[in-house]
Amino acid sequence: MTDPRFVALKALMDVEAGGNSSQVLDIYLKKVKPRDRGFVTEMVMGVLRWRGRLDYAVAYLSNKRLEKIEPYVLNALRLGIYQIEKMRVADHAAVKETVKLLAAPWKRAFVNGILRAFLREGVRYPGREDPLMYLTHTLSTPEWKALRWLEEFGLERAEALALYYNSPPPLYIRVNRRKTSPAQLSRRLEREGIKTKACPESPFCLKIVQGNPRETSALREGFYYIQDRASQLAGLMASGLAKRVWDPCSAPGGKASHMAEMGLEVISSDISLPRLKLTLGNFKRLGLRIRVFVADGRKPPVRGEFPLILLDAPCSSMGIIHRAPEVKWRTTPRGLSQLSKLQRELVKALLPHGQKLLYVVCTQEKEETEGTLEGFPTLPLSPPAEGILEKRGNFLFTQPEILQSDGMFYALLTQE
Repeated sequence: MTDPRFVALKALMDVEAGGNSSQVLDIYLKKVKPRDRGFVTEMVMGVLRWRGRLDYAVAYLSNKRLEKIEPYVLNALRLGIYQIEKMRVADHAAVKETVKLLAAPWKRAFVNGILRAFLREGVRYPGREDPLMYLTHTLSTPEWKALRWLEEFGLERAEALALYYNSPPPLYIRVNRRKTSPAQLSRRLEREGIKTKACPESPFCLKIVQGNPRETSALREGFYYIQDRASQLAGLMASGLAKRVWDPCSAPGGKASHMAEMGLEVISSDISLPRLKLTLGNFKRLGLRIRVFVADGRKPPVRGEFPLILLDAPCSSMGIIHRAPEVKWRTTPRGLSQLSKLQRELVKALLPHGQKLLYVVCTQEKEETEGTLEGFPTLPLSPPAEGILEKRGNFLFTQPEILQSDGMFYALLTQE
């Protein structure tokens, strides 16, 4: 199994069966030659991001309803149309190589007919004059999410958000100040073919401009941690609130290690032992000694009170759908309400053990942000730098398409 299109199709089937796109890709990229890994990644992630648009095209051209098309065949069609429309692939190669992925003659004929119709006739996608159809089908946004964006922001910003989340995400690293400086690390990475630039709001944040920072000796030696700039803001906020902090949902350890690098005394725990082992590996690589234990945050096994608890609560991850696009097709308003219940349980259980609680989630859905915190006492929260976050009452939100970051929410709670 070395044909990159076949590998991409198998990966898409695994994601559709419930897999995590990043984890699935980690497995399947080992099956292809290094030169093909970028091609496979773009096909898989691109199809997942633009699935709504691709399905509209299939429905537009096919005499079969989408739900009547076998999933393997439908994913092959998505792959073919995505190559034609979004990638620098010759039309004839996109059609020919996609058809080859199918064994049955009638399936080959069906896929070949739709792809050639797409080339011949194209698809008339909905325009901005119908905002909901435009966001849902043309810009590949789940209908419930498109409705929320339109009601909250209007078409212009909704369009900007949809385009941002359908693009490959920017990549950031956090410089380990215990081992190096941003200038030293930049020079070292440049020798490995990786170019970076500084993040204005954080002196130890670097944006990757060119190259792959996931396979360097500097990463293996703990000179940096791959972490979005919005996630780094949480650590910066915590460092201004206390010198001792408990992170009860710590895995994989990004925020805990950040706070420890800045000199805070950090206690780390998580409900998952396997994920906590991964966290310990990250701490060791970064050269940090942090106390770690297994615990369910809803049943805190601690006595007394911490100056600060940083609760990076389990959430829908709707703020990172550019890096985990399958999430937007799996999430529903009902599911958000269920997550909100879990988040409220965590806040209620943990708040008595902290003088303050910094609540952080990589989502901006109302159920998981203001809705979760309704009835809990909050304090004003100051951003690390002016003008980089949107303030709504006591709460802070990233503006992902402007900051070029994940969509995150931050709030500071206190005991009554």
